[in-house]
Amino acid sequence: MDTSEVSDVLPSAGVSSHQQLPLSVSPFDDASSVASDHSSRQAFSDIRFIKDHVFQELLLAAVDPDHQFHSSDCQVLGRVEGTYNHCVGLKLTDGRKYVIKVPAQGVPQLWTEWDARILRSEVNTMEFLRRHTNIPIMQVFDWDDTCENHLSAPYMIQECARGIPAGKLFSVPTDDDSGPVVEESAAVLERRQIFLRDLAFNMAELQKFTFNASGMLAFDDDPDAPTVGPWYEFLLHTPKEFQPYDNTHAWLSSRINKQISNTKEHLAQHPGTDPYTMEEKVRKTQLLDGLALFCDSAYNAFPGPKLPTDAPETFVLNHPDLDFQNIYVDHTGAIVGIIDWQGTRVVPRPIGFASLPLCLCADWESDYNLQERHAPWILRSYREDYIHYLKEALAPTSCADIKFTRHSAWYWFAANAVMGYSDQTLLNFAVRTMREVEFLRVFEGTDAFLEYLRKEGQFADALEVLRREVARMYDPA
Repeated sequence: MDTSEVSDVLPSAGVSSHQQLPLSVSPFDDASSVASDHSSRQAFSDIRFIKDHVFQELLLAAVDPDHQFHSSDCQVLGRVEGTYNHCVGLKLTDGRKYVIKVPAQGVPQLWTEWDARILRSEVNTMEFLRRHTNIPIMQVFDWDDTCENHLSAPYMIQECARGIPAGKLFSVPTDDDSGPVVEESAAVLERRQIFLRDLAFNMAELQKFTFNASGMLAFDDDPDAPTVGPWYEFLLHTPKEFQPYDNTHAWLSSRINKQISNTKEHLAQHPGTDPYTMEEKVRKTQLLDGLALFCDSAYNAFPGPKLPTDAPETFVLNHPDLDFQNIYVDHTGAIVGIIDWQGTRVVPRPIGFASLPLCLCADWESDYNLQERHAPWILRSYREDYIHYLKEALAPTSCADIKFTRHSAWYWFAANAVMGYSDQTLLNFAVRTMREVEFLRVFEGTDAFLEYLRKEGQFADALEVLRREVARMYDPA
């Protein structure tokens, strides 16, 4: 089986998009919430030493309790690795295919109770959604959140996704070196519309669940009545627990203050001795004051209760990485599997189930390449199609969350910036927002505007204009 065939059979191995991958340290990063080197929590070299026959024995013990198959009846199709998982594909002689996922950190010296809780939540969330929705989620046959088993590693055994990754349906055709070809066959365009409608209706299934806080689902008491508990991130290779929150604006404000203060502290602790270096650090520290003012105004546009007298906020589920590699389709474009629910959380409604899928927001990514991805105007057209289908899917229940969909890429960018995910730090949030706000385009670079903001008496009305303009662009009403 060649590499392309293996990649079709096996899942994405946890290669996440910009929603999940932290950024390397920059002068404006929160020093406590950035991790660029995942390798310190990857033990792939150890996991690769697990022999094929061990995986075969583990699978047969889980799916063949009557011992109808022998190890010779179980073929290892291949192995793939991503950022977060080592995946082994297996096939029985009756045609059934399975995947065994082993977390990258799945060895005793790295595996922690935090990791175990994340795995438990992933498995139980998948099974919960299989029981209560029509989303095509792969069945989990066996799992273990410890290293005390036949593999000596935590694992999950699940059925293999059928079909092909949706990315093949949306691949960008090229004509030699002339760039993307925007004209495609009517049959391909029809299959894409089937895909978009299917995806919208699948995500609409998640409207069934509402919660009073944001966090990770816990199933300690009742598998059909999950509660919201802490969620976990490994930042600078150190596990960090985040408590659930029930007010998004308060959470965003606290994270902005944390990122600004931590970056100032980082700069203060590393002043350097070279005069130029010291001068540059002073300048960056001063710009942080302007950045804080900028974020205070711009983030006011993020939907949600802002006053104690406002109605309590409610929260919803969303797939954490709804990109093409995690969605499988058949030959008609219909969705037959949605995988990689690792890291699923209860989130604020603006970035919940009604938000745009990542696969339609490639032009919001820093590495967007016109030669490899669809043109922005084509993506915008698909986004409008998706909004139309989602509105149709939500109409029977009169769900109001459709109001968030059109601007959800900006909501996601804002939410991720306070955590330092991918390239989305507060500074990059300011850069992106300034590109969107018309009156700010006259400034030569973000630094110039931040410098003016921090100086007392200069551009005093700019913050109010910024607040008003951002609200005008992204107000869901």
